[in-house]
Amino acid sequence: MATRITEDQKIQMNILYKELKTYAAVARVMGVAASTVKRYIIPDFVNPEEIEVKTIQIKELPPVDINKFKQPFGNLCLLSQEEKEEVKELWKELLV
Repeated sequence: MATRITEDQKIQMNILYKELKTYAAVARVMGVAASTVKRYIIPDFVNPEEIEVKTIQIKELPPVDINKFKQPFGNLCLLSQEEKEEVKELWKELLV
């Protein structure tokens, strides 16, 4: 039975390949065939630990005047009671 390669092993193969530059060298370190290494090498791989994570803080949004949207479209943006009921039914189907 073939051994499955885990996601961590795939990442490790790519990290090693950037350093060692050959499939055979990575294969020796990982204990797998060079063809296996070749299958999982990602061009332009970036180590996930080297990726800078930026945190974005969303400030409170200003209030929206819905009347601004009504003016160019008239009542096109307003749903009838029947349409509102249809939307409720659709949401029930989507949430299943």
